[in-house]
Amino acid sequence: MKLNGPFWQKNIPILAAGYLKTLYRTQRLWFANEDYAARIAQTGPCIIVIWHNRILQGSVCAIGRNLAVIISRSRDGQLIADTVQRIGLEAVRGSSSRGQLQSVRDLLKLLEQGKSIVMTPDGPRGPCYQMQAGPIEIASLSGAPIVPAGATPKRAMRVQSWDRLIVPAPFTKTAVVQGEPIYIPKDINGGMREDFRLLVEQKLCEVTQQSETLMDWPVDEELAKKLTSSGYNI
Repeated sequence: MKLNGPFWQKNIPILAAGYLKTLYRTQRLWFANEDYAARIAQTGPCIIVIWHNRILQGSVCAIGRNLAVIISRSRDGQLIADTVQRIGLEAVRGSSSRGQLQSVRDLLKLLEQGKSIVMTPDGPRGPCYQMQAGPIEIASLSGAPIVPAGATPKRAMRVQSWDRLIVPAPFTKTAVVQGEPIYIPKDINGGMREDFRLLVEQKLCEVTQQSETLMDWPVDEELAKKLTSSGYNI
């Protein structure tokens, strides 16, 4: 059964937003970094990165906060944009292949206005746990730091998608781990850009693995492999 007709385009965001609001009301968030809120307040607006398979949990964590989310211009992206808007988040449409220039302008404007943004740096099509350059460019242009974030629920199911999407269960406990803010210089060259890309990828894998460990998840072999193959030189 295809879910791309007018009925589903209208109703999937309603159902998905209801699910996310239920998670928000019933889950117990455990912020492993107790000084996180104070640290983010000191840095001002920032670029929060979280892996694509945590997009549902990340959306729940963002409810009630001054955040915007960048979402691809695909048909699936439209469904996601409609969903996050229903839970009170601002959606910015853009991708690496279509509308990139406009989305960069929109994101820079939001950061200038004091609003932090959330990006899934391996989305929308992967490969999973492979950092793309978008957040590095935005951080370099804006001066806003990148903050890696990992979030893992105690109880969840995984979808057989390219990223093995995590679908948290209601009434579960979720561990959230944040890394230290990473500042990207404005005048970086190609080699430095790649080093910073690998650095953020490594730190994001680290906080993600830490959140999984706190929830007693089995070792994610793909994530572990990334952690042992870092090649940054900063």
